[in-house]
Amino acid sequence: MQFKQWLQTTILNESIKEISYAEAMNQNMFGPVYHGTTEENSQAIKKTGFNVFIGAPRKDNITHGYTLEKYDQTPYPAPVHHLGYGVYFTTNKNSAKMYNRGTTKGLQEYFLNVPRMETINFASTKKMMDWWRINGYNMDESMDENKRIQATVNMTNNLKEKYDAVYFKGKGLYRLLDGDQICVFDPQRIYTINPNLSQENEFLPKDRLVIKDTNIIAKVDSVSKNGDIYISYDDPMQKVLQRYGKEFMNNQISIMDDQFIQRITQNTNSNTTEEGMRKYLDYHFPQKQKNKKWPKEWIGKKLKKGERL
Repeated sequence: MQFKQWLQTTILNESIKEISYAEAMNQNMFGPVYHGTTEENSQAIKKTGFNVFIGAPRKDNITHGYTLEKYDQTPYPAPVHHLGYGVYFTTNKNSAKMYNRGTTKGLQEYFLNVPRMETINFASTKKMMDWWRINGYNMDESMDENKRIQATVNMTNNLKEKYDAVYFKGKGLYRLLDGDQICVFDPQRIYTINPNLSQENEFLPKDRLVIKDTNIIAKVDSVSKNGDIYISYDDPMQKVLQRYGKEFMNNQISIMDDQFIQRITQNTNSNTTEEGMRKYLDYHFPQKQKNKKWPKEWIGKKLKKGERL
């Protein structure tokens, strides 16, 4: 496919697709990921979605990219972009912050429907260049920008045939090369979470809920792909312990052998069984919980935005 043909077939997204958090988990989407950009571009994305722009770095709509010079000790310049032409995201908020006016304010979360995702994590520039050339980057040793743009397009086309996205982890003892980044070739694979699409009994990170049979309000830290809910809360009066401590202990005893209570007493260096049980419960029900997996049967109502008890 020639350069002009590729431009004509580049997908221009009219709007970003919306999905519920539970559906994103059910479809095993990759995320959350973040896209740092200027305020002007951020507003344009909200209106028309993500576009893939082709050209030289730091010109027109392309604000980043490798400059035209030899790539480290190799005889060739790097491609315009690290993973080809596409839409770039990161899993790291601090990385996104660098491209988001130095702040996490307004940083939107996205999820990616990319079942064919290639993951790489190279530490050396030579190995990175080898990977580029294996994947179609046929740039010569000249410093011709038009040739480099075409070679980057060739590489992108090659990667698009095999993958929906490429994820460069950039993880080692130090930040590797360009760091954590994911390049998505088709903007139609980018989704944003719409809380209004969630069912009443579905929870999203940052939701607030009431712990059942108490007046303790907890925040949802995360929801796993199998639906496990992890919460944080403050409980200085230990009302959760008062409500669920005995139930929790009875459940533990029912699934353990007859020596369970005795082992608790020994392992907690307690003088009596009662002291051992109290220490055991204090460990599982501290006054302040953070990112604690929570039994679904102990979860009460989900609070609406601004709602109070």
